[in-house]
Amino acid sequence: MPSTVFSASVFGYECRIVEVEVDILNGTSSFSIVGLGDASVQEAKERIRSALKNSGGVYPQRKKIINLAPADLRKHGPLFDLPIALGLLVTSGQLSAETLAKTLVVGELSLDGMVRPISGCLAIVEKARSEGFEKIIVPALNAQEAQLIEGIQILPTPSLQATISYLKGQGPLPRAAPTKKVESPAEQIVPWDFADIHGHEQAKRALTVAAAGFHNVMMFGPPGSGKTLLARAFSGILPPLSHEDAIEVTKLYSLAGEFQERTGLLYTPPVRSIHHTASASSLVGGGTLPRPGAISLAHNGVLFLDELCEFPRSTLEALRQPLEDGTITISRAAGASTFPARFILIAATNPCPCGHRDDKERRCLCTPHDLRRYYKKLSGPLLERIDIIIHVPRLPYKRFREEPGGEPTNRLRHYVEDARQIQTNRGGLNGKLSARQVSRHCTLTPSAERLMNKAFKKFTYSGRLYHRLLKVARTIADLECAQNIEENHLAEALRYRSQFTQSD
Repeated sequence: MPSTVFSASVFGYECRIVEVEVDILNGTSSFSIVGLGDASVQEAKERIRSALKNSGGVYPQRKKIINLAPADLRKHGPLFDLPIALGLLVTSGQLSAETLAKTLVVGELSLDGMVRPISGCLAIVEKARSEGFEKIIVPALNAQEAQLIEGIQILPTPSLQATISYLKGQGPLPRAAPTKKVESPAEQIVPWDFADIHGHEQAKRALTVAAAGFHNVMMFGPPGSGKTLLARAFSGILPPLSHEDAIEVTKLYSLAGEFQERTGLLYTPPVRSIHHTASASSLVGGGTLPRPGAISLAHNGVLFLDELCEFPRSTLEALRQPLEDGTITISRAAGASTFPARFILIAATNPCPCGHRDDKERRCLCTPHDLRRYYKKLSGPLLERIDIIIHVPRLPYKRFREEPGGEPTNRLRHYVEDARQIQTNRGGLNGKLSARQVSRHCTLTPSAERLMNKAFKKFTYSGRLYHRLLKVARTIADLECAQNIEENHLAEALRYRSQFTQSD
């Protein structure tokens, strides 16, 4: 009589339930796995044979057929080892099928029967819970990760032998250590405090607005002016993630194989810093099997691109879809997968190849041709997706030594939290508003309307840039707890766009 053990398959960001059907027939001993399994699935035959032998089980010496259903879904990875082994034991009468009722099983087997960890465990547990399973058997080394999902019983197993003993009622599986569930804001490691950065009050203000409304920022200025330092301090003013957002971010890190047990759920917004030599696939994700790239691992956090104009144009153009939609779709021959990629872009660039175009202390040596080639990397559509563009000048010695550092990071974070609470009560962060929501929530006063009309005529803004200006102005108004967008709020938003030109 065939038996069925439930497992799961992960492809990109999606997880599907897989039925592992096992049948043993009369005939010469053989082992066949059907159902579009890749090479690692086919190799399970030898791992299972050795694991059963070394775990006290009896390997059936007859014709064995394994079907991974649905048959039209490609199966990847060694996580089917454990469910196939248990299915063989059930079909051969060594285990009762009732012991695996409403239970999902995943795990890779070693030759000695130990159960090795898998990637994407958090996504699998979440899927199992949503599909109504009551229990899930996972590798012991994935237990801390699996326990982050509530509402389903987690059964961590160190070995096939321990699993067999548990299912026979001969002893419990070892309990996993409690998982750290919450990382408080006080535990955030902030490399720099804004109070330690002298001067650049306009840049600090712009970064506060960006954090409050989830806006993208580009800083430009000469080398050594403090752009990278400001970017590193930026993460400190971001509030911790909500529980739902933390699960989503942790799930992405689990799929990428970067889950760290000691951190628990990732309540601190992630920060990914990318070097300009990075490939487009490392940025957006890819591989034979779609895996999250840097922009997805920065989801709900920060993506920092230093030396923006040194990136290949093709790499930067790959950012246009996620900056607009908050997702990235990766298509491969095996299928397509869409990953979340809603992040705050913090970019920094020199004003020219030599870096001294706007430096009053040093002479720029770049020709007009050099400038055109340098800025050719930044297309108009990409720049329109950046809400705030701020100049970070080199500070003279006197200002650097005598000017106070300003408000500390903790205080700025409180301003950001208050502004975000206003936006959340209204329906969502300003940087994520749709065009309809912008029309509903971004109301200009008459004087602000006149200012916008003048700016529109002078700079010939596009519809996309018009909406982004309104979103930034709305955030500035929220920081001041204003009901409508006043003229001074819009003027500040316009100032963040008028400081940068590519060819003056």
